[in-house]
Amino acid sequence: MSSCKNVLSDLEKEAKKYAELQSKQHNIYKTAKRVWKRLTWDKNNIHDLRSRIISTSRRG
Repeated sequence: MSSCKNVLSDLEKEAKKYAELQSKQHNIYKTAKRVWKRLTWDKNNIHDLRSRIISTSRRG
């Protein structure tokens, strides 16, 4: 059960880090910041989290 909580905690951290990607604000600074976050989105972290979720759900 603790491995599930760890995966969900890490997933929540990633979601918070990139939460601005969904923002609909029209401020040029905010738009530039969203674009930069999209460019720096770490797909390896997401792939790792996805693998951990699949692995954890198969064990349970």
